[in-house]
Amino acid sequence: MAFLAANSVGGLAVLEAAIRRPDAVAGVQVLNTSLRGLHVDRQPAWQRPLVAAFQKLLRDTPVGDAFFASVARPQTVRNILKQAYGDASAVTDELVGLILGPGLRPGAARVFLDFISYSGGPLPEALMAALPPGVPLSVVWSAQDP
Repeated sequence: MAFLAANSVGGLAVLEAAIRRPDAVAGVQVLNTSLRGLHVDRQPAWQRPLVAAFQKLLRDTPVGDAFFASVARPQTVRNILKQAYGDASAVTDELVGLILGPGLRPGAARVFLDFISYSGGPLPEALMAALPPGVPLSVVWSAQDP
């Protein structure tokens, strides 16, 4: 049996794993789990067609590749990380390189665009509620996490 721990979007993956294979999971810890802000259930009804159209534009046209190119740059990654980290001094050149490196590999733009265009699937609170009895859950949330 394994104890599963994950941060952000990874929290959704470990919760799903514990639901599917509770016999193999000793417990789950999620840290600052993604709340899936673009999820269709979190959007006002009037906004849903606009968000869906924008996601389709990014996913299915060259606009998406241009958007990705504007994001996959050291200064942009640095600015995004500074918003996500409670201590901006932790955002070093090394960290920016570690985050940006995989984003510059072939196929990375497709993965990124698919990720930001996904508004379905389970929400973290539904996954937490669906954990089988006997699978302990620990939720850690930093007061400084945006």
